[in-house]
Amino acid sequence: MIIIVQGKNIKRFYRSIIKNPPPLAIITNSKFRIKQEKQLSGFKIIPSKTFSSRNRTQILPDLNICAQCRKELFTASDRRFLYPFINCTHCGPRYSIIINLPYDRKQTTMKQFVMCPDCKNEYADPNNRRFHAEPIACPVCGPEVRLVDKNGKEVPGEPLLNAARLLLKGKILAIKGLGGFHLACDATDNQAVARLRQKKARSRKPLALMVEAVNAVRQFCQLPRGAVKTLRSPAAPIVLLPKKIPPLIPVSPLIAPDNGSLGVMCAYTPLHLILFQKLRELCPQTPVLVMTSANFSEEPIAIDETELFSRCRPLFDYALIHNRKIANRCDDSVVQIDSGNPLMVRRSRGYVPQPLKIGPMFHVKHPTLAMGADGKTCFALGSGEAVIPGPHIGDLDSAESEIFFRSALKRLTEWSKIKPGRVVCDLHPDYSSVRLAEKLAKSYRAKLARVQHHYAHILSVMAEYQLPGPVIGLAADGTGYGIDGAIWGCEIILVNKDLSWRRVGNLKYLHHRAG
Repeated sequence: MIIIVQGKNIKRFYRSIIKNPPPLAIITNSKFRIKQEKQLSGFKIIPSKTFSSRNRTQILPDLNICAQCRKELFTASDRRFLYPFINCTHCGPRYSIIINLPYDRKQTTMKQFVMCPDCKNEYADPNNRRFHAEPIACPVCGPEVRLVDKNGKEVPGEPLLNAARLLLKGKILAIKGLGGFHLACDATDNQAVARLRQKKARSRKPLALMVEAVNAVRQFCQLPRGAVKTLRSPAAPIVLLPKKIPPLIPVSPLIAPDNGSLGVMCAYTPLHLILFQKLRELCPQTPVLVMTSANFSEEPIAIDETELFSRCRPLFDYALIHNRKIANRCDDSVVQIDSGNPLMVRRSRGYVPQPLKIGPMFHVKHPTLAMGADGKTCFALGSGEAVIPGPHIGDLDSAESEIFFRSALKRLTEWSKIKPGRVVCDLHPDYSSVRLAEKLAKSYRAKLARVQHHYAHILSVMAEYQLPGPVIGLAADGTGYGIDGAIWGCEIILVNKDLSWRRVGNLKYLHHRAG
């Protein structure tokens, strides 16, 4: 971004911008230069130039609805009263709607919606909160919601009110969110939860929950220090929280059987918030919904109606759909709270694709693609002192997952201008991720490096906390292919200053009947 400023106290202005940037701004570096310019007047944002091969810019993740938009959403006199797609420069869709860079409306899936005069005025007004808010919309000119049955036939009446009625009757709904479809049902209805589990063939794995606000979470979960801040954060992830015993809301025991925790998120889009309001109007009990990805186990989340009805039709009874297209699929992020701080379990919506800074100690000399593991995989692109993580993909043993991996990788390499000169994968000879790495290394004409699974885990912790070697690391992760061809498990590894390593401790091997 280039900012041209004229007048007095320019240096003070520059320092104040660096010290106190706008709420969602991230300044990675800056330069100050005095230059002769013609006299300017007023405040203008000049249209972006074509995105050249030298440009590298950050892409904001999708953001939780802000307090101001939430207030307008439920203000009867506001022109966006109960409008499911209200947003501003502080919140709303970003990554999930971007087709190309630079980030202008015509480069997003909002390009099909022509702004009405009122939206145009807000978009062009520097004093307005929606000044250059690319997803700006209203009931006159923006996306619309529809409720359909599993055959695609529209259900007459108010979509969100009817959706709430169906949920309270025990029905399973597919709901289009920011980065894909969720499957939703009443979390206090044992029969509905059991039916959802049966349809997804998911017998024991915990299901995520969504509530309207933090006050609802308090009624069935404990809230350790830092949990409220994380639940209300711009990322609004799923937070793993200890169950409250006894709960004040009878959440079904089938949500997380034999598990002391529940994964809970607060409603982060206006559509979700309106749905919860309708549920409260119809039922006195505080509503809690199951909100799990619309997919079969470990397949990519469905992002459009074609995918939903072709792949996921057996999973739902009705679908709450809309006509704002999703360009980039992005599942919900999952965190747990450790000593008051969020600890990442699954990095995706709300965080991806923001770069992670790894510092000079782990400077990436050659642009690198890291493939991730085989299960619950995600990739990352590294260059210099930055690592750009890709979205959560799931297991890589299906054609759909590989297509998702390749499409997300293509976009992020184009946007970041990182062309991998090296591809790094697991040591296992028969992982799907390894076979894909071999293909990608060939297509990029890049070197292929194979790294032992547990050593990679310890290196990642060293990079995150900027720990120089020597370090003794304990990787209590699951199984990984060892350098001796055996299956390794709980490993103690010594990493030297030059990052060379050796195994100094491990659990005793077990003999397997298969040999």
